Amino acid sequence: SSFSVAKNRDENSVRLEFVPQKEGWVPYRARVRLEDTVVGELGTGDEGLGHPEKDPIFENNVRDFVVDNRDRVYRILYFSGRPNWENKFVRRALAFDPQLALSSLVRISGAERKFVFRGKQTTLSNPLFEGVDDYALNAPRYDEAVFIRIGVSASELASGYPTDEGDLFGYHLVIWGDIERDFFSSGQLERTRDFVVKRGGSFLLLGGPRAFSEGGYDKTLIEAMLPVAPGRNGGDEAALFRPRPTIEGVLSGTWALDADPDRNMQSWADLPELFGVNGFVMTRAGAVVLARVQDAPEGVDGQPLFASQRYGAGTCAVFGTGETWQWRMLAETENDAHGRFWRQMVRGLVKDVPEPIVLVHGGEAQRIGSVGKMTFLVRDSLFTPREGVSVVVQLKGPGGEGVSLPVEESISEAGIYQAEYLPETPGMYLAHLEATDANGATVGEMEAAVMVHPDHREFRSARYNPGFLKEIAAHTGGAFFPLSDLEQLPDRVPWTDTAHETLDRFDLWHVPPFYLVLALLLCLEWYVRRKQGQP
Repeated sequence: SSFSVAKNRDENSVRLEFVPQKEGWVPYRARVRLEDTVVGELGTGDEGLGHPEKDPIFENNVRDFVVDNRDRVYRILYFSGRPNWENKFVRRALAFDPQLALSSLVRISGAERKFVFRGKQTTLSNPLFEGVDDYALNAPRYDEAVFIRIGVSASELASGYPTDEGDLFGYHLVIWGDIERDFFSSGQLERTRDFVVKRGGSFLLLGGPRAFSEGGYDKTLIEAMLPVAPGRNGGDEAALFRPRPTIEGVLSGTWALDADPDRNMQSWADLPELFGVNGFVMTRAGAVVLARVQDAPEGVDGQPLFASQRYGAGTCAVFGTGETWQWRMLAETENDAHGRFWRQMVRGLVKDVPEPIVLVHGGEAQRIGSVGKMTFLVRDSLFTPREGVSVVVQLKGPGGEGVSLPVEESISEAGIYQAEYLPETPGMYLAHLEATDANGATVGEMEAAVMVHPDHREFRSARYNPGFLKEIAAHTGGAFFPLSDLEQLPDRVPWTDTAHETLDRFDLWHVPPFYLVLALLLCLEWYVRRKQGQP
């Protein structure tokens, strides 16, 4: 990829889009040059950096970075309050991405409010199963909801929506679609909040007639998590509207159907209208609006449609409508906007969801010759920090050589472990951590990559950096003077009067005392040797 930096600009931000061709940790090199210099081939050398006569500082024309393209699977739980088309087409969209594993839980019948006795043939099973004699004994009770499970294992979600952390924390993203608050117990709401705050998962609440304020979420734990404040008067269930992506939405990649901004906006304008939108009265501080409602009736027009915010260790997002299947059913056959949008949206919500063991600090770029300190947070499957476990960190350098690093446990913070290393070669370093408890059972493991760069700090920024200047002075035996102390500089500079110095040269052979000293030294040497019994 290539681009041009505007003239008369000190800085210019550029966004590069590409598809990694290999799996795992993939190192890349970005190179810039002046327009009239020769471009070198992509490699590991410094070719193509520029010409020193035209670019006085060409050491800062290269930057190495690492892309995490490991083969991982992200688990998504889609809980729908009723059978609908949305779940079907979302499943179809995510099926094209093998890294997105969708488990669907769809409620097909709610719990009965009371038991009705109709004679001796009456059972405690849900009325949905009346007449099905072979299944009635094992059917859900009349006071329990009935679900169907799609894309799950035999035991997954067998009892409905998870009620404990062990079942819920295994997912990376939880989606609620058109489900009222009264369905959930207080414990399920608390587990969902813990899923975001403690586990660091992502939570997406879709719109619909039983969502947000229409679903009774006012003044609940869920409302406090949302990036918007639901409208007390609800939205407009009959409103036809179109989405209008914001700049933040396009830059995030979620609402980008085309790399060209104009063609992207036209792509969204050409899609069929959506039906029904929930009302929001306020966007919370810190939330980011990625799309707004457009061409809708007064009252909901211009309000946020899709917004997200950080909450605890995770992310909460809202989508003001629960029906996007029109983008698939009513669009042209070759138009994959619906599938691409859902894959991009889900990818954006799961990409930053952490694993139990994470590299907290030290994953950023390091410099050769400087001690690198990696700080790890070690947690178990329930994301509880673990103390007193055995942690082994193996570090593999660019040449493939491996070394075991000493690990020190923090005494001030639970679950924090640190390891130090001194890189001497630039390139990509891979760190592998494995934690075991006192019984030898594996707590968890993780892998992280760190890119080590040559020490080109003095070339990368011409700004005043007193800390860096003091470091240079300490290494070279010099001294650092702030601008306010420049008057002290002349007194500290060593000075000799070289202008009046003369250089005299003479040979020792022409000095008679030299021969006398030489004879005395020879006699002294002969005496010492004789005293030691040597010839």
